[in-house]
Amino acid sequence: MMNHKSHVDIDKLNKIPKGRSFEYKDVVCNDFPDEEHAEDGKIFKTEVENNVFSNVIVQNDNANTTVKYKKV
Repeated sequence: MMNHKSHVDIDKLNKIPKGRSFEYKDVVCNDFPDEEHAEDGKIFKTEVENNVFSNVIVQNDNANTTVKYKKV
């Protein structure tokens, strides 16, 4: 089990329409420091992969691009 939860703004996540792709930066809390986004984004990705968010999937996981997620 994870020790840390990602700093995702649930209101932002809930406002993304079903079927829409998004990136971690689209749902992170406004007051979360930019320099910590990369590490926290990895936590969010792990949460998505572990079905912490039942309506979000990893859409692409290419090391050369930003990870995109999709609301399902």
